[in-house]
Amino acid sequence: MTSPRPSLAGSPGMLRRALQLALLVVPLAYLIGGRWWAVGIAGAGLLLSGGFDYLRLRRFPGWSSWTARRLSPLLRKKGAAEPLRTTFQLGAALLVLLAVPAGAAVPALLWQAAGDAAAGEAGRRWGRHRILGTKTVEGTVAGLLACLVVAAPLLALRRLGFGPAEWLVGAAAASVVELLCQEAEDDFLVPVGAAAAVTASLWIRAAAG
Repeated sequence: MTSPRPSLAGSPGMLRRALQLALLVVPLAYLIGGRWWAVGIAGAGLLLSGGFDYLRLRRFPGWSSWTARRLSPLLRKKGAAEPLRTTFQLGAALLVLLAVPAGAAVPALLWQAAGDAAAGEAGRRWGRHRILGTKTVEGTVAGLLACLVVAAPLLALRRLGFGPAEWLVGAAAASVVELLCQEAEDDFLVPVGAAAAVTASLWIRAAAG
């Protein structure tokens, strides 16, 4: 009997969660080297991921089905002939980096990496009470807690202008967007929605102050 060929889909979701957490390098680069370091890293990653997508979907379409079977955890829909989730995630990261101030971009990218990964893993392991579709109470609560924990150290960085209001509003926004979105949409909408919510909070606080 021939043993099945190994594939990256052997542990469903684990590779995708690992790559989500790898996105933490982008906000960390922002904190250490500034906006353009983070833009450079996200842009380089997007070129690599997008270039790979272009080759497999446009130049060598026969290769697409082969890669789809082996990279299914990284596709937004299993077996679909569409770009990798990483391409959408890096595209969202680049948009956030260029469009909003540091006090909104850094936490939004932290939430993109950690919150969504925590919600998905907790929902898969312990989810019992469904809310919307496949989303569960357990996953949503885990995602919210992860968002609060991962962004808490930013409260000590006064240069970001990131305060308790933005911490709570942004974490809640990231969790709500993740809950309402289909899995195929949250890669892009979670960081964008969270960044928009934090930016609005920063503007309101500046206008009131």
